[in-house]
Amino acid sequence: MNRAAGLAEKIKEKRNLLRQKHLAGAGGFEISGEWTAFVDGIILELLEHEAGEISPDSFVLAALGGYGRGELNPNSDIDLLFLFEKTVPLKKEAAPTGIIPLMWDIGFKVGHSTRTVADCIRISLEDSVSKTSMIESRFLYGNRDLFGFFERKFKKKAIDVSVVGFVKGKRHETELRHKNFQFTPFLTEPNIKESPGGLRDYQTALWIAAARYGVKDIEGLEKRGLVERREKEILRNALDFLFRIRNDLHFHDDRPNDVLAFAVQPDVAERLGYGGGVKERVVAMMNDYYRAADILFRFGASVADQGYRYRPGRAGDFLVKLRHRQLAPDIFAGPEEIYTKNITAEDMALSPATVYAILKFACEKQLQLSPLLRKAFEKVGALWKRKRPDMPALADGFRSLLRMDKSADQLRNMRDAKMLTAVIPEFHAIRFLTPFDLYHRFTVDEHSFLALDIFDGLKENDNPDLDLLRTLYENEKRKDLLRLAILLHDVGKGDAWEGREEDINPQTIKNLGYSMEEVDAVRTVVQLHLLMNRVAQRRDINDRRTLKNFCEQVGNARTLKRLYMLTYADTAAVGPDVWNSWKAVLLNGLFNAAMEFFGEGAVQARPAVILSREGGNFVKSMPHNYFAIRSAGQIEEDARLFKEFMESGKEPLIAHRNFGEKEPGELTVISENELGLLARLLGTLMSKNMSIHYAQILTRNDGVVVDFFRVTGKDGKPVLDEGIWARLEGDIKKVLNGEKTVEELLCNRRKMSGEEKNLPGSEPTIKILNDESFDCTVIEIIAQDRLGLVYDLAGAFSEMQTNIASAHITTEGHMAINSIYINETNGRKIENRIRLAEIRQKLISAIAQKE
Repeated sequence: MNRAAGLAEKIKEKRNLLRQKHLAGAGGFEISGEWTAFVDGIILELLEHEAGEISPDSFVLAALGGYGRGELNPNSDIDLLFLFEKTVPLKKEAAPTGIIPLMWDIGFKVGHSTRTVADCIRISLEDSVSKTSMIESRFLYGNRDLFGFFERKFKKKAIDVSVVGFVKGKRHETELRHKNFQFTPFLTEPNIKESPGGLRDYQTALWIAAARYGVKDIEGLEKRGLVERREKEILRNALDFLFRIRNDLHFHDDRPNDVLAFAVQPDVAERLGYGGGVKERVVAMMNDYYRAADILFRFGASVADQGYRYRPGRAGDFLVKLRHRQLAPDIFAGPEEIYTKNITAEDMALSPATVYAILKFACEKQLQLSPLLRKAFEKVGALWKRKRPDMPALADGFRSLLRMDKSADQLRNMRDAKMLTAVIPEFHAIRFLTPFDLYHRFTVDEHSFLALDIFDGLKENDNPDLDLLRTLYENEKRKDLLRLAILLHDVGKGDAWEGREEDINPQTIKNLGYSMEEVDAVRTVVQLHLLMNRVAQRRDINDRRTLKNFCEQVGNARTLKRLYMLTYADTAAVGPDVWNSWKAVLLNGLFNAAMEFFGEGAVQARPAVILSREGGNFVKSMPHNYFAIRSAGQIEEDARLFKEFMESGKEPLIAHRNFGEKEPGELTVISENELGLLARLLGTLMSKNMSIHYAQILTRNDGVVVDFFRVTGKDGKPVLDEGIWARLEGDIKKVLNGEKTVEELLCNRRKMSGEEKNLPGSEPTIKILNDESFDCTVIEIIAQDRLGLVYDLAGAFSEMQTNIASAHITTEGHMAINSIYINETNGRKIENRIRLAEIRQKLISAIAQKE
């Protein structure tokens, strides 16, 4: 065995040994520290053999970045610097860089540079990334005096001359990075490194501390008084946990991986020692992750904020507070933050009115709490936990906060300081709670705060799709009741109210000082908060019975208006781009139909639609729900396509529309109706790896079908390539004309790139509803989504000789929700129990069918 092969085997053995130690429960720091020391040993061994006659006094080999910090994960890159004092030798024989190819050969991923001290200083002044990498440099081999010279020069020439600019730059970088993750650490699929509260926040804090205070680790921060001893231990434990998760991802994937994806969470939790069923162990692990991420998020923000505001002075560090103004006795505001003087945490704990005064000032002036005030609030939360103040004092201030616009950030501050649970104890059960699905992007509590942000954002939102909602917001007199409903709408997902997800204990609201009428108003919209979306997306909203059932549940127009605002906020807070114009059309249609049912008329009348004669004739033969889902411009375009279809001798017509880079594109298909038509359309979409987000299947009085599909490509992104659309449309025509079969397309289709997600299994549900429509039987199928599911379902209906009158197809994360309106070929509703049982069994078989 040659030397490289021997070292590679040694590395493999070490990785396996560390993997076993990790699985046995070794901490994150323990594994990364042992791996770092092992890599050090391999590099030094290579140098001893490869340096030859090169004097170790002539250069320095330094570790940079994470390797420099001594925090190397199992598959992290190894960054090295070959440092020379004044000149880099031109001859390879005079420099020890020959170890690099050997390191590649034995399986290390190595990045390296060869520079002089002057080069390092020049490059660091030009490139912030290089500067941060060199800030963390660690001596490995060579001339220690040269390394000390480099550190002194680097600090003087590269850091001290631009500390303020460096700190500003890092804060700006952090803001941009956080923006990519919606500024929250409470993501359901976090990036362990880059998400807010991830390891990058910790690293950035150390870079700022090194530049501002000359310290490189947590112990140094404690010595400078930036963290207390107890905080240091909490921080180390949080870091150790994140390193442990990262080690697990590296070991399992045998490559660098920082995304704690939904599909891998059950296995990661099991390997980390969490017990129970799949959901139980994931919920427990993610709860610990969110606690750790929250600690790192606030630590990073605190160090960055102090590093920006503090300046070194002769008497030590002091806080520069320019243009500060007094808001109340002992409460002051600076340019960006609010802070206090002469008020202790103990004082505030005894005076809830003072706490609320600070929060209300912060809300009114849109200020952040200062780092010291945040720490004081955390102590207040701990004191309130031991002895909660009288409820009237807590409730009065809380109600006044709910009456203020944009109060979500201050409610978050109450959550972070653990003060919110003193006011609403049930909130504790949803703090850091993962919803355990691919649909929601945030924890249950953070979702509620985001919904509050979105609700108050209606005041200034200029999106035309939200004109109706903005009018409702402006006219709502009791926004505090809606804010409370939004805050509490998911409390039932915890264990505080007997697991009743769509309800809230009325005593919780009553304790806040609200009357029984107000309690009923809040509780009603909480109970109904899923209803409007369910009906709009899963039902024919213009079916007379569907509308009647919906309105009877809502009760009155005032509740309807509030329910629509809560529905919008709840939907938009699920994740980026979940709310779109299609959902706006469906919900607006349902809202206006319900308002007419209540005899109120439209809150904001739909603009008068003046159609051409061609458009008017087209609409006359369309089903009654068509007009509610199409704008005047879309109707005229649909009429034009229909005319083209008729003039072609009823040749199938396919067209598409794009709506930009955020919304799914729309595919329109016009064809004569026939048994199995929908299955063939869905099968063709499946053959192109298209994902169907929504579908509306409409049958005209003359037997012509007009279908609308909202689709994205296999990567979940809108299809903007016209070539892909052209190929899709061509294949649909060939299938409908009988030139090709779906089976031929499926045999020849390109497989999806990458592997299917290994998602936790979900039992499918099939509901057969005969009281939702006067004319049709509604089959609601909820099952784990997979490529071709809707095609297999449509095929099952076709085989059972049922007519599909309309279909409402949606996806929520990894779940597909299909509501199919069917009847017999003679147009009658299906009520025979044996026939319905056969249909159910056929659908169960279709769901279980594999591609």
